[in-house]
Amino acid sequence: MDETTTSFGYWVRRQRRALDLTQRALAECVGCAVATIKKIEADERRPSAQMAERLAGCLAIPDDRRARFLLVAQQERAVDTLPLAAAPILAPAALPLAAPLRPATS
Repeated sequence: MDETTTSFGYWVRRQRRALDLTQRALAECVGCAVATIKKIEADERRPSAQMAERLAGCLAIPDDRRARFLLVAQQERAVDTLPLAAAPILAPAALPLAAPLRPATS
């Protein structure tokens, strides 16, 4: 069974860190101020429906969990229904690039 939490802000922070994102990088992805991400992570603010949609994309929420995430973000479901990331997740952009192809020599 997945570990859970009771704080939406803690959940967002843990997911962000699992993706190896800074607050600034997440804010840029979402299209908001760093202060907004800090307030969400400190449980001082909840995201709007539009921001929650963008957060879901930036936090790599899988399609099968996205609806639940959006309900939790809007306080329509308990945060303990969201599983925590157990280990760092490598987002596609964070994966090492393959070595460039070299032209064949004759």
